[in-house]
Formats: sequence, structure tokens, C-alpha cells
Amino acid sequence: MISCDLQAVVASSDSSVLGMLPFMLQNMGVRPIIHRQAATVLETVSKQRVDAVFVDWDLDPDFSVLREIRSTPAGRKLVGMAVVSRQAPIRESFRFSDFVLEKPLIQQRVTQTLRAAHGMMVRDRLQYTRIPLKTDALVFDGNAKSFSAVATNVSQSGIALESSAKFLSGEMVQIQFRLPEGHKNLSCKAKVIWSDNRTKAGFSFLEMKVSDRETLSSWIENEFMEGWQRAALPGHPALIAGAAQAIS
Repeated sequence: MISCDLQAVVASSDSSVLGMLPFMLQNMGVRPIIHRQAATVLETVSKQRVDAVFVDWDLDPDFSVLREIRSTPAGRKLVGMAVVSRQAPIRESFRFSDFVLEKPLIQQRVTQTLRAAHGMMVRDRLQYTRIPLKTDALVFDGNAKSFSAVATNVSQSGIALESSAKFLSGEMVQIQFRLPEGHKNLSCKAKVIWSDNRTKAGFSFLEMKVSDRETLSSWIENEFMEGWQRAALPGHPALIAGAAQAIS
């Protein structure tokens, strides 16, 4: 099953912020995780997948939370938003956040900003989401010996296979695999990044023809958007269209 459960941390003790942002995020298919203290945000971000962090400047006037989050590999990818008062240093807030909302919050402005942020969240989630499949694959080792396999999931950056052959971490191979619904075989050079020493192994793509890469990317995007629409945003055509435009 495709994971479409977007999550966003909302750090604020301001009732006007907590009365608007979580509600609007939920309406966009994003689960809000509310923190009323800045100190607890970092623990949440380090322990679970978070797609966005909204931090109230009144709760964190030094931008220490966003600054520390941005210093981590995972934090550099998530969407950051500063919710600021009029006396806050706006230029400083943009150093650590992608968006800035000024209090008092105005619903129309919040809606426009959240839609833009939502598109970024969806685009980032697409980059690592693994799409399940069950199709035939063929693996060639360094000696050109071939092994039959079954592809079990694929992403923009790699593929997981099941095979009676055993692959060693770091091993370089050539893989031919097929997408469902009559697509032609795709070929790539790949590296083994994990193995259970039984039947399952994961591979990271190293080289792939441009045409094969485009075919794979297009198929993944279509599968992702269809699954995401069913699971996360039934009845939100405008938001769906915006997300589709963001990843195209």
C-alpha cells in the first residue's frame, strides 16, 4: 500500500494559531502534531517521519528549533514555516524557513501559503515513496551470470527484489525489470544496499538510460497520485491539481 499520510508539527501556545492551522491542515489531508513547547519538537522530528514543521516565533524567538532542524539531513528536506508577530525579524526568519505567516493570521493568506507548502510536501514524499509491484526481473552479477527475481517495490532511487540468489552488500549488478500493464523492460546498473541473506535484497540505481528513467518516473508519479488521491484527499480537486502541478 502506498503511504500517503502526510504529517506536520505545529509548535505554538497561541490559541489563535492552534485554532486555525491544525484544522486547515487536517482539511488538506495532513495530520497535525501539536507541541506547546519548542523543546519537544526536535525529539518528534528525530524519531518519526515529519513532512513539515510550523514554529511560532513567540514560542521560539531565536529560531533555535528551525535552525537545529535545518542542520540535519532530514531537516533540510522538510518544509519549514515560521509564524511570526509583527515585531519579529522577518529577514532572519526566512533564513531557516520556506514560508512565513504573520500574525494575526488571515484565513485567505493562510490557505494560499498552506497550498504552496502542501505541494512541496507531496513532491518530497514522492522522492522516497516505494510503490509496490510484483513483476519479473533478471539480475546479472559481475561475471554476467543471470538470476531470475521478482520485483516487489520500486522508487525513484531504487528497487527491492526477491530471488533465490544471495547478494552481498556493495555488490554491483545489472538489472532488467518490467513495470505492470505491458510496459517494456527497463534496464539499469545498480548497487546492493541491503540484504537479508535469504531471498530479499534492496538495490540503489546507479545508471539508467534517459528513456527508461522517464518511463519509470512517469509511472511512479501516476501510481503515487492515484493512491494519494484515494487515501488522503477525496473531494479536494483544487488541492489535487496543485499537488500534481508541483511534482510535474
